Amino acid sequence: MSDGGRFQTQAEQECPAGRLRIETDPAAMQAVLSLYPAAGAAAFTDDEVLAALTLARIVRGVDAEAVAGAIRDVEAAGHPVERRVVAVGRPPEPGRDAWLEFAALERLPGRDGLPEDPAAATESRIVNVPAGETIALYHPLSDGMPGVNVRGEYVPVAAAIDATPRAGRNVRREGERLVALADGRLIVDKRQMHVDENLTIDGDLTVLRGDIDFIGTLHIRGNVESGLSLRVAKDVLVSGSIFGSDVACGGSLRVKRGIVGGGETRIDVGGNLEADFVENVELTVRGQCQIHKSLVNARVLCGQAFVMPGYGHLVSGQIYARDGIRAAQVGVAHGATVKLVVGIDAIAAQRVVEIDREADGLEERLRKVQSLLDELGPRSEAYATLSEQRRREIDRLAEAQPQLEELRQTLHDERTRVVQQMKKNHEAVISVRGLVHEDTVLQFPYDRLVLREPAKRVTYAFDMNDMRIVTRSLAA
Repeated sequence: MSDGGRFQTQAEQECPAGRLRIETDPAAMQAVLSLYPAAGAAAFTDDEVLAALTLARIVRGVDAEAVAGAIRDVEAAGHPVERRVVAVGRPPEPGRDAWLEFAALERLPGRDGLPEDPAAATESRIVNVPAGETIALYHPLSDGMPGVNVRGEYVPVAAAIDATPRAGRNVRREGERLVALADGRLIVDKRQMHVDENLTIDGDLTVLRGDIDFIGTLHIRGNVESGLSLRVAKDVLVSGSIFGSDVACGGSLRVKRGIVGGGETRIDVGGNLEADFVENVELTVRGQCQIHKSLVNARVLCGQAFVMPGYGHLVSGQIYARDGIRAAQVGVAHGATVKLVVGIDAIAAQRVVEIDREADGLEERLRKVQSLLDELGPRSEAYATLSEQRRREIDRLAEAQPQLEELRQTLHDERTRVVQQMKKNHEAVISVRGLVHEDTVLQFPYDRLVLREPAKRVTYAFDMNDMRIVTRSLAA
């Protein structure tokens, strides 16, 4: 037989019926029987074979039926039976090491659709976990069971171990769950897992690193290259400048140098904004906006006050600030246009315009759906004549109609809520400590203007129809 070298002879003896041989594999997990009948001799008996097995120390897992079957086959065929399995041991049952099922990583497929190693996955990318989320489920170890060979000897099994990472910073063990205690980035290593509320990028943020989507606070110790997108739930600190990249942060944005846009660069800030200078950018700041040196060709929607301390210069652009504007100088001598609007919530007003645009599109869609249902819907005469596929399409439209109507009501409720928040601030003031040049337009809910020094080459007139102050240049 091809597996002859795998077995070792344990016993071989002569008996009245012929010769028998008993062999086992190296681990003694199997015993095999070979029977060689002698010509004209009596048949082998179960008792003499079983006795031979006992003498060969084959005492566990003996299959008496297999022995009887081998004897019958010898009698029936009249020729030897070789290596018939007559005893089988019980192999050891390995235990299972403790392991973690990372729920937070299920949405991150690795190679061939298999989940990546948790340490590698959290090192190579930002894995966001909100506070209260279950990061991982703990599965405890289970001990194995030793085996027994055909000699009755125990076969040991390796002990199961628990080498799972333990709860570290901002992670708590709650029964079999490991839960995040703060919004942040999940980091897993061999010993612990952490949730870091702060993400720090050493040096410049480049296109090689890619876009940032982070649930915590971000600090970039350099510049932000153009063509990137930063979406950060909390505060952002940039030690250098931002060049041509979009930023949306739920907290405050502080840029130690400046923001230089390109094309349609947009910066959306949920809190306050502070920067040295701003150029060619569209800014939406729901808190206070503070620009230290200059603002050029920018459109700013500010939910509170727009402030340029010191010698800050509003060179050109549009500023909408509900709670007022303060600067040292507005405009330049020739050609630059500045529009300053205070007292109104331009962010809310813009959202109302967006809602109205969405609502108009939704109304048109609902009209088309209703018209089609009137013509071909289940209640129409034409419905019965339609093909099965066309009827399914019409049925899906009928099912979608209530959802569209619900969306229309949601937009209506949001518009009502936003309009109620659009309170005008009649105490808003534009304060200019230096010059206000020509081609400057100032708009108020009422006639309120503070100029601490005389302005040059500009006059102000209040238009009662438009409720705004307009300017007219004068000869020098």
